[in-house]
Amino acid sequence: MSFYYDLCILSFIFSTAYSNVKPTITKDWLIEFHHHVEPDVAKHIAKRYAMVSRGPVLNDKHLYHFIDMKPTHRHTRKRRDVAQEKLIQQHKFVKRAIHQIPHIRVKRGYRSLYVWASGDGGANDDCNCDGYAASMWTISINSAINDGRTALYDESCTSTLASTFSNGRSDDPQAG
Repeated sequence: MSFYYDLCILSFIFSTAYSNVKPTITKDWLIEFHHHVEPDVAKHIAKRYAMVSRGPVLNDKHLYHFIDMKPTHRHTRKRRDVAQEKLIQQHKFVKRAIHQIPHIRVKRGYRSLYVWASGDGGANDDCNCDGYAASMWTISINSAINDGRTALYDESCTSTLASTFSNGRSDDPQAG
């Protein structure tokens, strides 16, 4: 086994075992009003029912996205949620309150950010060995040499977002 293979395995273990991502369970509500409602009024209504207004859906002042702030569990719908739905619909501005089934996601859609220096494993280096470089959640930065071509050690990953300039070395300009 090569040193680079061991480094790839270490990279995969580090990125999976030490991730500090805390999944949360969301309780989303779609609130439909009888008429146009300004965001500050929707915010006040959401606060009244222990929710947070995430704003209008697609700038439509009739539909708003609310999030329930009460603690929840993984179960789908509960009697308490049905009662909450009826309670919200009693408000004079609310036409309909639709409770969306809770699902697990990473809090606010963000994941942990890793700064990981990988590569320079030679001309036959493979970014898929990194364990996460082929993931849709990864952003990679590669390098370009003096004439605009990629450097010899560059890994052409699907996660590459941008390139940075590398001025090369005097003995081997393609090395970067």
